[in-house]
Amino acid sequence: MKKILITGSTGFIGSTLIKFFLYKNYEVFALTRKKNKSSLIKYIKADIFDHKRINKVFKKIKPNYLIHLAWEASPNKYQNSKANYKWLHSSLNLYLNFCKYGGSKALITGSCAEYDFNNYLLKEKLIKKNDYTRYSLCKETFLHHALKISLIFNTKLVWARLFWIYGINQKKGRLIPDLINAAKNNKKILIRNPNSFINLLNVYDVSVALFKTFESKITGIINIADKKNVKVIDIANQCKKIFIGCNISYKKQNKKYSKPFSAKIGKLNLLKFKKFYTLEKGLKTFL
Repeated sequence: MKKILITGSTGFIGSTLIKFFLYKNYEVFALTRKKNKSSLIKYIKADIFDHKRINKVFKKIKPNYLIHLAWEASPNKYQNSKANYKWLHSSLNLYLNFCKYGGSKALITGSCAEYDFNNYLLKEKLIKKNDYTRYSLCKETFLHHALKISLIFNTKLVWARLFWIYGINQKKGRLIPDLINAAKNNKKILIRNPNSFINLLNVYDVSVALFKTFESKITGIINIADKKNVKVIDIANQCKKIFIGCNISYKKQNKKYSKPFSAKIGKLNLLKFKKFYTLEKGLKTFL
């Protein structure tokens, strides 16, 4: 049976994605900071920042596959948090140990924050950018080093760039959870830059796309994105229709945030990926 180790398995994406591996002839291991029990998942209590502990885990398990989802993700804080540097250092240690102990293939999540949105076309390739946040800088730096490590150990690497995501159990501080929370509590919510474009997928569809990508022969950089973008104001208006008491005001900001863009999804199209949730259908799951 193939051994797969997953980080971030109890998180927003991981808790959905991990289910796809449970009945597919994988022996599933999951790193977690807290004690967890499951008859289907072998949870390992380990802090990714504890490098000695991580080294021992990989030496003992020697997983064939790795899915690395965990990273700094606190809403309104993650972009410029100094913790990103710890995640960079520890993620490199994690990946190096995976490769060192015979790892065959890894899927690691990147972010659309790596892109320069002044460019219209967001291509599935390495990027040169001028306005890095700590988050995007550390993600991009990790990618460059991971590619070099992969070449040394002949390990297959998939770098999945995620765009905007929503769904059940998403933390407050994100657009859709905040809109719904405001509606439920009859509070007014301020939307800044309502004309900005985002590329949005439900967490279930993102998980399907990641699983299909992992099971395929695709390697390198892949965008996990929808075919079309949506404006923030259109999301807000859809919430108004579905959730009674959704009271929204708007504040326009710099026009540069309202530039349209096109996320290239050539590799995802090769997998014949089709999303299950429209925006309306996805929002109604919150009812």
